[in-house]
Amino acid sequence: MKMPNATDTFESLPIDADRLCEGISKIGYRPSAALMDIGDNSVTAGARNVRITLDLRPDASLGTKGGVLAFRIWDDGVGMTDEQVKKALQLGSQGQYPAHSLSKFGLGLKSAGFSLGDRISVLSKHDGFLSHLWTLDRDVIRQRGMYGAFSEDPPAELAELLADVPSGTVIEITKVLPRQDSANRIRRELVERLGVTYYEFLAREADPLKITLHYGNKTESIEAVDFLFLADAKPSFDPDDYDCKSPVRALTRELDNPLDPSGPKMKLEIAFFPQASMASFAAFSEAERARIKEYRVGRGNHGFFFYRNGRLIVWGDHLAGVTRNDITFRARLSFTDAHDELLHVDVSKQHLMVPEEVEETLKTLARIPLSQASQASQLCTKLTREGVGVEGEEFNRLTEVFEEEDPDEDTGATPPADIRRRRREALEEASKAVDSELDPGATDAGNSGEPVAEAVEPSEPTFERVRYSTGITGSNIAVPGYDADFDTYVRVNKNHPFYQLVLNPLPPADKLRLAIEGLLFAAAIAENKTIQNAPASIETVALQAIFEKYRRTLGQNLEAWLSARQDLFG
Repeated sequence: MKMPNATDTFESLPIDADRLCEGISKIGYRPSAALMDIGDNSVTAGARNVRITLDLRPDASLGTKGGVLAFRIWDDGVGMTDEQVKKALQLGSQGQYPAHSLSKFGLGLKSAGFSLGDRISVLSKHDGFLSHLWTLDRDVIRQRGMYGAFSEDPPAELAELLADVPSGTVIEITKVLPRQDSANRIRRELVERLGVTYYEFLAREADPLKITLHYGNKTESIEAVDFLFLADAKPSFDPDDYDCKSPVRALTRELDNPLDPSGPKMKLEIAFFPQASMASFAAFSEAERARIKEYRVGRGNHGFFFYRNGRLIVWGDHLAGVTRNDITFRARLSFTDAHDELLHVDVSKQHLMVPEEVEETLKTLARIPLSQASQASQLCTKLTREGVGVEGEEFNRLTEVFEEEDPDEDTGATPPADIRRRRREALEEASKAVDSELDPGATDAGNSGEPVAEAVEPSEPTFERVRYSTGITGSNIAVPGYDADFDTYVRVNKNHPFYQLVLNPLPPADKLRLAIEGLLFAAAIAENKTIQNAPASIETVALQAIFEKYRRTLGQNLEAWLSARQDLFG
C-alpha cells in the first residue's frame, strides 16, 4: 500500500492554549527551583548581578503559608529589545543556544513562571533603550482561547529598577497561586541551594556572579558553597586518626563519554562527612560545632549531585548503590551539554537518566568511599555515646523551617487581617517584655546564654524555636514567644521540677526529649495561633490573660503531681 505524502495530508490541529500553559506549569517545580530556573536566563545573558525579591502581602509574616504577593527577578545582563522579549515569551523559543548555555528547550521562563503564578511580566533594557512591558496572563489566554502576550508602557516602579544600568531585565510573577509555600520556606530553600547550585559562577575569579535575596526590608548576599567542602577535607581516611569533625576527600576521577570517548570528559568527585549529631557535641569548640552545622548533613543532602555546564541540575540522587541511609556520602558529577544525550537531560533540567553502563562505573568507584563513610559514622556514634550535647540544638536543627497551621485558616474562619496583624504585634511586644524581665545572668539560648542571633546569613546560628532558660519565674513549665519574622518559639523553664526530674536526665538528642520539646513547641504554636485567630469580639488582652492563667495552672498541677511521685524519677 502506498503511504500518503505528508505534504498532501498535513493539517494544523487546534491547541487549547490555557491547558497547554497548565501542563507546562505542572512539570514538578518547587518554588525555589522555579525561581532558579528563571535565574538561569540571567546567567545565560551574562549578568554579573541577580536579585530575587519576595514581596509579602501586607497581612502576612515570613511564616505565613501563601503569604507571597509577587516574585521578582532582576539582572544586569545584556537585556532584550521588544522583538527579543516577544521571542523569549514564545513556547519553545530560540532553538539554538550559545555553547555551554544553561538553557535547553526554551520553556523554562514560561513553565517556571506559571508554576508560581498566573501572570508573567517582562521588562527589559538593551543598550539604554527600554522595551515595553510584555505580559503573559492566563486569564487573558483563557478568554482569548489562544496563546499570546500583550504590551503596555512600563510602570514607573519597574522602569526605575533598570534606571541605573545600561542593559538588564526584570521579570515579575503576580497572581501568585494559592497555598504556595511560606516566604520563610522559599527563602530558606534559596539560601541553602543558590550557593550550591551556582557555586562555580559565584566562586570564579574573573567577574564572579553576585546573587542577592530580598524580602521585607532585609537583604541577603549568597555565598559560593562547595557542597563537598573540599577545602576542609582530609586528603584520605584513616579510621585510627579520624576526628569526627572533618569531611574526607574520598575520590577524584575523570570519566569518558561512552557515546564519544574522544570528547569532553565527565568529572567525578566523592567526599563524606561526620554525622550531623556532631554539631551538638559539647566536647567540640563552638566554632567546630558551627562548622559541622554548615555541612548540612542529612537525608535530603546526600547522594549524587549532577552539575551541567557548572550549574547544579540534580540534587542528591540515589543511584550506584547509594541508599537513603548513606546520609554522610556526597558525590559530584560534572559534565557539559555535550553529555545531554548520554544522560537524557529533561525539559526542566531537574531530572536526568543515567544509563546502565555509566551507573555500573559509578557503582564500582563509589563502593570503597561508601564503606569508609559507614566506618566514619560508626566512629562518630561511638564518640557521641561517650560524650554530651547541647540542649535544644538538635531540635532546632531539625525544625529550622516550620510552617505553622491553624485549621480555621483553611476555612477562612478568621478575623479581619488588621486584627490578626495587631494581635501578632501584641504577641511580639509581650515576648520582648519577657526578654527584658529575664534575669540578665540567666541562660536563655540553649547553648551558652548568648543572645539569640537573627538567622540572616547562612553561617549565623539557627533560629532557636526551643530555648532553655533559668530566668523564668513562677510555675510555668514553658512560655511561648513570638518573632516577627520566624513566628513562634518557646522557652522551657529550667527551674520547674518537670525539667529537673524528666528533661534534664535525657541526652540532648534523645528521641524522648525531642518528642517532649516538639509537644511544648506545638502547644506554644496553638496558643499563639488561637490568640491571632480568635473571634474579633474577644479582646487580645483577655485572650492573653486566659492563656497565662492556663499555663500557671498547668505548671502548678504538674509540679504537684511530680512532687508526690519523685520516687519514679529517682
